[in-house]
Amino acid sequence: MRFSYFLLMIIGISGCDLLERPEMSYVNMTEAIEHGAIDRGWVPEWIPAQATNIREIHDIDTNESMMAFDLPNTVDWRLPNGCKLISYSELRQPRFSRNWWPSNSELKRSYIFHQCPGDDPWTKNFVWVARHKTGGKALHWRAHAL
Repeated sequence: MRFSYFLLMIIGISGCDLLERPEMSYVNMTEAIEHGAIDRGWVPEWIPAQATNIREIHDIDTNESMMAFDLPNTVDWRLPNGCKLISYSELRQPRFSRNWWPSNSELKRSYIFHQCPGDDPWTKNFVWVARHKTGGKALHWRAHAL
């Protein structure tokens, strides 16, 4: 009896996290569009159409999110107006931790960063974008400003 209660409690707690912080993956942008990820605001519409292997997690309460995707090296990716090149030390790290997200040392060593204006006028979130120096991989995340 105690084990059943404990198991139900663990499942309940885990379920809350899944509801508050859903994690999704899409084969490509077409699939993300079909599933409404752009309409709901979790995948920005300015992510290139050629993006594949899209993985994202978001917090429904805070609107914080993080997303990783692959991108062909040949894509000329244009960021939204207002994005500026920044250094690693200027970043606000995402609060989530996932095995598909690069480690801090990998980020610092291998990515080029941009900070963009927030896309939600009701929050104080900022948007960060990073592209691997050799191309092929890109990141996007929203986190609260300090």
